[in-house]
Amino acid sequence: MFAIHSKQHRVRGAAWAIVVAGVSSNGAWGAVIHTKAVRVNEVAVAPTSYVVVNPGDQVDIEFYASGWAGEIDTVRTWQASVDSAGYFSGERGVLMPLGWDAPPAGRPCQTDEDCTGGICGRLDKCAFAACVTDADCVAPFTCKQLSSTYWCLGVDHAPESGGSIDAEHPESIFGGISNVVSAVDTSTLGYRFGATLFLDDGPADDGGMYYLCTLRLVVSDDARGVFTVGASYPPFTFLSDPSYVDAPLVLQPVTIDAGSDAALEPGACCRGLRGCENLLQSECTEQRGFWQRGQACGVGTQSCVGARPLRPTAQD
Repeated sequence: MFAIHSKQHRVRGAAWAIVVAGVSSNGAWGAVIHTKAVRVNEVAVAPTSYVVVNPGDQVDIEFYASGWAGEIDTVRTWQASVDSAGYFSGERGVLMPLGWDAPPAGRPCQTDEDCTGGICGRLDKCAFAACVTDADCVAPFTCKQLSSTYWCLGVDHAPESGGSIDAEHPESIFGGISNVVSAVDTSTLGYRFGATLFLDDGPADDGGMYYLCTLRLVVSDDARGVFTVGASYPPFTFLSDPSYVDAPLVLQPVTIDAGSDAALEPGACCRGLRGCENLLQSECTEQRGFWQRGQACGVGTQSCVGARPLRPTAQD
């Protein structure tokens, strides 16, 4: 399904990739692809664009779409590709998809030494190293078959664990539609998720924010600093109507804080009518409320007045 691109689609997408970089983050122009952290170590948190984690944690993020009205009438096909450069954007350490036990395919590189058992290939990106026997691989990788080719991979390489499309998600963009074909590509760190409809033009925009897919990341034991993870620019990420016309996109990534100074400061955990408590973001779970970064209980009058609901909205 990732081959569903017309020539017009690719050309328009490439142009938008240039234009969208200058669009404001409030979604005033174009549809929005939101990236939200929703779970840390399998514990739900209020969907957020900023989450604090510790080395070794697992953080689950979800991609959502909103605001395509006025650009296209309906969404019939979508694709969300991960910008894997964000996995390496902290001060040190990395984020890796759950189950990834292989060289960092897709990571920018200059030499093979940058690729931890892989090779620095086309477009200065890391790639898997082809092999015939284990002797061709750098430890701890061994020669394993993947599809029809043998590559140097880890014994426990199971990248499909790190990405999925939950067809039963209560906010699914194609929820309630039966004729959906979806796919997840985990061949490189730039995971691709997508779905298309047959015999249906797809949903119109009703002002909500709708689920696309889930990415599960593991924070390395030596991680430190702020990581920013989100979708890649068009044409790798798109929302298309039945005629394969793409909506212009605004991309809103998630910030994963693995030990900056801000991560050590409490904020206002807002519980609606039940009041406010100063907690670390990791302590403010879905059952307790929404954590207000940079705010504190009792500072001003807006700390918990009109706090955002637990269900994500297009404004988050």
